[in-house]
Amino acid sequence: MGLIVENLSVRIGATSILKEIDFTIAPGERFAILGESGAGKTLIAMSILRLLPRDSVLEGRIYLGNDELTTRSEPEMERVRGRRIGMVFEQPWSSLNPVFSCGSQIAHAVRLHHRVTPRAARERATDLIERVGLPRDRYSAYPRQMSGGMQQRIAIALALAGSPELIIADEPGTALDPARLDRISHLFERITAEIGAALLLITHQLALARSLCANGAVLYAGEIVEMAAIPELLDRPRHPYTQALRAAIIPEGFRPIPGTAPEFSSLPHGCRFQLRCPFAVAHCEQPQQLMNGSRCWRS
Repeated sequence: MGLIVENLSVRIGATSILKEIDFTIAPGERFAILGESGAGKTLIAMSILRLLPRDSVLEGRIYLGNDELTTRSEPEMERVRGRRIGMVFEQPWSSLNPVFSCGSQIAHAVRLHHRVTPRAARERATDLIERVGLPRDRYSAYPRQMSGGMQQRIAIALALAGSPELIIADEPGTALDPARLDRISHLFERITAEIGAALLLITHQLALARSLCANGAVLYAGEIVEMAAIPELLDRPRHPYTQALRAAIIPEGFRPIPGTAPEFSSLPHGCRFQLRCPFAVAHCEQPQQLMNGSRCWRS
Protein backbone atom coordinates (compact mmCIF):
# COMPACT_ATOMS: atom_id res chain seq x y z
CA MET A 1 0.00 0.00 0.00
CA GLY A 2 2.98 2.34 0.33
CA LEU A 3 2.60 5.60 2.24
CA ILE A 4 -0.63 7.52 2.78
CA VAL A 5 -0.62 10.93 4.48
CA GLU A 6 -4.08 12.28 5.27
CA ASN A 7 -4.90 15.76 6.53
CA LEU A 8 -1.57 16.09 8.34
CA SER A 9 -1.26 19.22 10.44
CA VAL A 10 1.50 20.02 12.93
CA ARG A 11 1.59 22.69 15.60
CA ILE A 12 4.72 23.41 17.63
CA GLY A 13 3.77 25.22 20.79
CA ALA A 14 1.18 27.76 19.75
CA THR A 15 2.48 28.04 16.17
CA SER A 16 0.86 26.17 13.30
CA ILE A 17 3.49 24.91 10.84
CA LEU A 18 1.99 22.23 8.57
CA LYS A 19 -1.60 22.54 7.42
CA GLU A 20 -3.75 19.75 5.96
CA ILE A 21 -1.05 17.86 4.05
CA ASP A 22 -2.36 15.05 1.84
CA PHE A 23 -0.45 12.78 -0.53
CA THR A 24 0.01 9.10 -1.38
CA ILE A 25 3.06 7.18 -2.58
CA ALA A 26 2.51 3.69 -3.98
CA PRO A 27 5.14 0.94 -3.56
CA GLY A 28 7.91 1.56 -6.07
CA GLU A 29 6.71 5.12 -6.77
CA ARG A 30 8.98 8.16 -6.36
CA PHE A 31 7.28 11.33 -5.10
CA ALA A 32 8.87 14.78 -4.65
CA ILE A 33 8.04 17.57 -2.22
CA LEU A 34 9.44 20.84 -3.57
CA GLY A 35 9.85 24.26 -2.05
CA GLU A 36 12.19 26.86 -0.62
CA SER A 37 14.24 26.27 2.50
CA GLY A 38 12.12 26.80 5.58
CA ALA A 39 8.86 25.79 3.90
CA GLY A 40 8.36 22.85 6.28
CA LYS A 41 9.50 20.04 3.96
CA THR A 42 11.74 18.32 6.50
CA LEU A 43 9.00 18.60 9.13
CA ILE A 44 6.86 16.31 6.95
CA ALA A 45 9.62 13.69 7.10
CA MET A 46 9.98 14.13 10.86
CA SER A 47 6.21 13.74 11.23
CA ILE A 48 6.27 10.45 9.33
CA LEU A 49 9.13 9.23 11.53
CA ARG A 50 7.41 10.64 14.65
CA LEU A 51 10.52 12.61 15.59
CA LEU A 52 8.84 15.89 16.45
CA PRO A 53 9.69 18.25 19.32
CA ARG A 54 8.09 17.48 22.65
CA ASP A 55 5.80 20.52 22.53
CA SER A 56 4.38 19.61 19.11
CA VAL A 57 0.87 18.44 18.32
CA LEU A 58 0.29 16.20 15.30
CA GLU A 59 -3.16 15.83 13.76
CA GLY A 60 -4.26 13.68 10.85
CA ARG A 61 -3.31 10.16 9.79
CA ILE A 62 -0.14 8.56 8.43
CA TYR A 63 -0.32 5.01 7.10
CA LEU A 64 2.61 2.82 6.13
CA GLY A 65 1.06 -0.19 4.48
CA ASN A 66 -1.81 -1.21 6.74
CA ASP A 67 -0.29 0.35 9.87
CA GLU A 68 -1.30 3.75 11.19
CA LEU A 69 1.88 5.35 12.49
CA THR A 70 0.15 8.17 14.34
CA THR A 71 -1.20 5.73 16.95
CA ARG A 72 2.06 3.83 17.48
CA SER A 73 3.94 4.04 20.78
CA GLU A 74 7.57 5.14 20.89
CA PRO A 75 8.88 1.54 21.30
CA GLU A 76 6.79 0.52 18.28
CA MET A 77 8.12 3.44 16.24
CA GLU A 78 11.68 2.44 17.15
CA ARG A 79 11.00 -0.81 15.31
CA VAL A 80 9.64 1.09 12.31
CA ARG A 81 12.52 3.54 11.95
CA GLY A 82 15.34 2.02 9.99
CA ARG A 83 13.54 -1.30 9.50
CA ARG A 84 10.52 -0.13 7.50
CA ILE A 85 11.52 3.48 6.86
CA GLY A 86 15.04 4.34 5.76
CA MET A 87 16.13 7.96 6.14
CA VAL A 88 18.84 9.69 4.11
CA PHE A 89 19.61 12.96 5.87
CA GLU A 90 20.53 16.20 4.13
CA GLN A 91 24.08 16.21 5.49
CA PRO A 92 25.32 12.61 5.19
CA TRP A 93 28.22 13.15 7.59
CA SER A 94 25.70 13.95 10.33
CA SER A 95 24.40 10.37 10.22
CA LEU A 96 27.85 8.74 10.15
CA ASN A 97 29.91 8.13 13.28
CA PRO A 98 33.49 9.34 12.69
CA VAL A 99 35.08 6.78 15.03
CA PHE A 100 33.75 3.65 13.28
CA SER A 101 34.38 2.42 9.76
CA CYS A 102 31.58 2.91 7.26
CA GLY A 103 31.09 -0.82 6.77
CA SER A 104 30.87 -1.58 10.48
CA GLN A 105 28.16 1.06 10.88
CA ILE A 106 26.12 -0.51 8.09
CA ALA A 107 26.68 -4.01 9.52
CA HIS A 108 25.52 -2.78 12.95
CA ALA A 109 22.32 -1.42 11.36
CA VAL A 110 21.76 -4.75 9.59
CA ARG A 111 22.00 -6.62 12.91
CA LEU A 112 19.63 -4.15 14.58
CA HIS A 113 16.89 -4.95 12.07
CA HIS A 114 17.59 -8.56 11.10
CA ARG A 115 18.49 -11.60 13.18
CA VAL A 116 21.75 -12.51 11.47
CA THR A 117 25.24 -13.47 12.52
CA PRO A 118 28.05 -10.89 12.56
CA ARG A 119 29.53 -12.57 9.48
CA ALA A 120 26.23 -12.40 7.60
CA ALA A 121 25.82 -8.75 8.61
CA ARG A 122 29.27 -7.96 7.27
CA GLU A 123 28.47 -9.69 3.99
CA ARG A 124 25.19 -7.80 3.73
CA ALA A 125 26.95 -4.49 4.47
CA THR A 126 29.58 -5.22 1.84
CA ASP A 127 26.85 -6.03 -0.69
CA LEU A 128 25.11 -2.75 0.11
CA ILE A 129 28.34 -0.81 -0.37
CA GLU A 130 28.68 -2.40 -3.80
CA ARG A 131 25.02 -1.78 -4.58
CA VAL A 132 25.47 1.97 -4.11
CA GLY A 133 28.41 1.93 -6.51
CA LEU A 134 31.44 1.85 -4.21
CA PRO A 135 34.28 -0.69 -4.10
CA ARG A 136 34.10 -3.47 -1.50
CA ASP A 137 37.24 -2.19 0.24
CA ARG A 138 35.34 0.93 1.30
CA TYR A 139 33.96 -1.26 4.10
CA SER A 140 37.05 -0.48 6.17
CA ALA A 141 37.20 3.22 5.30
CA TYR A 142 36.21 5.92 7.80
CA PRO A 143 33.85 8.77 6.91
CA ARG A 144 36.70 11.30 6.99
CA GLN A 145 38.37 9.30 4.20
CA MET A 146 35.35 9.74 1.93
CA SER A 147 34.42 12.57 -0.40
CA GLY A 148 31.01 14.20 -0.02
CA GLY A 149 29.56 12.08 -2.83
CA MET A 150 30.95 8.88 -1.31
CA GLN A 151 29.56 9.79 2.11
CA GLN A 152 26.18 10.31 0.46
CA ARG A 153 26.35 6.79 -0.99
CA ILE A 154 27.29 5.30 2.38
CA ALA A 155 24.34 7.14 3.94
CA ILE A 156 22.07 5.59 1.29
CA ALA A 157 23.52 2.13 2.01
CA LEU A 158 22.85 2.75 5.72
CA ALA A 159 19.23 3.63 4.93
CA LEU A 160 18.89 0.37 2.98
CA ALA A 161 20.22 -1.79 5.82
CA GLY A 162 16.73 -2.64 7.09
CA SER A 163 15.27 -3.43 3.63
CA PRO A 164 12.74 -0.59 4.05
CA GLU A 165 9.33 -0.17 2.44
CA LEU A 166 9.83 3.60 2.33
CA ILE A 167 12.98 5.65 1.75
CA ILE A 168 12.95 9.33 2.70
CA ALA A 169 15.72 11.35 1.05
CA ASP A 170 16.07 14.86 2.47
CA GLU A 171 17.95 17.11 0.03
CA PRO A 172 20.24 14.30 -1.20
CA GLY A 173 21.75 16.58 -3.84
CA THR A 174 23.12 19.17 -1.42
CA ALA A 175 26.74 20.10 -2.22
CA LEU A 176 26.90 17.69 -5.18
CA ASP A 177 28.00 18.83 -8.61
CA PRO A 178 25.70 18.09 -11.61
CA ALA A 179 27.56 14.90 -12.57
CA ARG A 180 27.35 13.44 -9.06
CA LEU A 181 23.74 14.59 -8.78
CA ASP A 182 22.89 12.65 -11.93
CA ARG A 183 24.58 9.54 -10.54
CA ILE A 184 22.69 9.82 -7.26
CA SER A 185 19.43 10.16 -9.22
CA HIS A 186 20.13 6.99 -11.21
CA LEU A 187 21.15 5.22 -8.01
CA PHE A 188 17.83 5.98 -6.29
CA GLU A 189 15.94 5.01 -9.43
CA ARG A 190 17.70 1.65 -9.66
CA ILE A 191 17.50 0.81 -5.96
CA THR A 192 13.80 1.62 -5.55
CA ALA A 193 13.04 -0.47 -8.64
CA GLU A 194 15.08 -3.39 -7.26
CA ILE A 195 13.51 -3.51 -3.80
CA GLY A 196 10.07 -2.07 -4.64
CA ALA A 197 10.34 0.67 -2.02
CA ALA A 198 8.46 3.95 -2.19
CA LEU A 199 10.65 7.07 -2.24
CA LEU A 200 9.83 10.45 -0.73
CA LEU A 201 12.24 12.99 -2.17
CA ILE A 202 12.49 16.30 -0.30
CA THR A 203 14.29 18.89 -2.38
CA HIS A 204 14.47 22.40 -3.76
CA GLN A 205 16.31 21.11 -6.83
CA LEU A 206 13.79 20.94 -9.65
CA ALA A 207 16.21 19.10 -11.95
CA LEU A 208 16.59 16.26 -9.45
CA ALA A 209 12.81 15.95 -9.06
CA ARG A 210 12.37 15.92 -12.84
CA SER A 211 14.92 13.17 -13.40
CA LEU A 212 13.78 10.96 -10.53
CA CYS A 213 10.08 11.38 -9.72
CA ALA A 214 6.79 10.88 -11.55
CA ASN A 215 4.63 13.00 -9.26
CA GLY A 216 5.14 15.76 -6.74
CA ALA A 217 3.80 18.57 -4.62
CA VAL A 218 4.95 22.12 -4.01
CA LEU A 219 5.02 23.28 -0.39
CA TYR A 220 4.87 26.93 0.63
CA ALA A 221 4.85 28.07 4.27
CA GLY A 222 3.69 24.65 5.47
CA GLU A 223 0.88 24.24 2.94
CA ILE A 224 0.71 22.33 -0.35
CA VAL A 225 -0.11 24.88 -3.03
CA GLU A 226 0.09 22.62 -6.07
CA MET A 227 0.20 18.89 -6.80
CA ALA A 228 0.56 17.20 -10.18
CA ALA A 229 2.69 14.95 -12.35
CA ILE A 230 6.24 16.32 -12.41
CA PRO A 231 6.25 17.32 -16.13
CA GLU A 232 3.04 19.27 -15.64
CA LEU A 233 4.24 20.75 -12.36
CA LEU A 234 7.52 22.02 -13.81
CA ASP A 235 6.62 22.78 -17.42
CA ARG A 236 3.07 24.04 -16.99
CA PRO A 237 2.84 25.29 -13.39
CA ARG A 238 -0.54 26.71 -12.41
CA HIS A 239 0.00 28.25 -8.99
CA PRO A 240 1.83 31.62 -8.95
CA TYR A 241 4.31 30.33 -6.38
CA THR A 242 5.24 27.31 -8.52
CA GLN A 243 5.65 29.64 -11.48
CA ALA A 244 7.87 31.96 -9.44
CA LEU A 245 9.90 29.04 -8.05
CA ARG A 246 10.55 27.72 -11.54
CA ALA A 247 11.48 31.18 -12.85
CA ALA A 248 13.94 31.63 -9.99
CA ILE A 249 15.82 28.44 -10.87
CA ILE A 250 15.74 27.79 -14.62
CA PRO A 251 18.85 29.06 -16.48
CA GLU A 252 16.73 31.18 -18.81
CA GLY A 253 15.29 33.07 -15.88
CA PHE A 254 17.05 33.38 -12.55
CA ARG A 255 14.38 35.83 -11.44
CA PRO A 256 14.38 35.96 -7.63
CA ILE A 257 11.02 35.71 -5.91
CA PRO A 258 10.33 39.14 -4.41
CA GLY A 259 10.00 39.45 -0.66
CA THR A 260 10.45 36.69 1.89
CA ALA A 261 8.27 33.89 3.15
CA PRO A 262 6.10 34.88 6.13
CA GLU A 263 6.96 33.81 9.65
CA PHE A 264 4.86 30.87 10.79
CA SER A 265 3.83 32.91 13.82
CA SER A 266 2.30 35.62 11.60
CA LEU A 267 0.81 33.90 8.56
CA PRO A 268 -1.69 35.91 6.50
CA HIS A 269 -5.33 34.86 6.36
CA GLY A 270 -6.25 32.91 3.26
CA CYS A 271 -3.52 32.29 0.70
CA ARG A 272 -0.12 32.13 2.40
CA PHE A 273 1.64 33.37 -0.75
CA GLN A 274 -0.48 36.49 -1.23
CA LEU A 275 2.09 38.92 0.24
CA ARG A 276 4.57 37.98 -2.51
CA CYS A 277 2.13 37.27 -5.33
CA PRO A 278 1.82 39.74 -8.27
CA PHE A 279 -1.77 38.57 -8.85
CA ALA A 280 -3.05 39.00 -5.28
CA VAL A 281 -6.50 40.55 -4.82
CA ALA A 282 -8.89 40.87 -1.91
CA HIS A 283 -10.34 37.43 -2.71
CA CYS A 284 -6.97 35.87 -1.74
CA GLU A 285 -7.71 36.65 1.92
CA GLN A 286 -10.30 33.87 1.85
CA PRO A 287 -9.23 30.23 2.47
CA GLN A 288 -8.31 28.52 -0.80
CA GLN A 289 -8.97 24.84 -1.43
CA LEU A 290 -6.74 22.56 -3.50
CA MET A 291 -8.94 22.42 -6.60
CA ASN A 292 -7.76 20.66 -9.78
CA GLY A 293 -4.31 20.37 -8.28
CA SER A 294 -3.79 24.06 -7.43
CA ARG A 295 -4.63 26.16 -4.38
CA CYS A 296 -5.32 29.37 -6.30
CA TRP A 297 -8.57 30.94 -7.49
CA ARG A 298 -6.91 31.92 -10.80
CA SER A 299 -6.37 28.30 -11.82
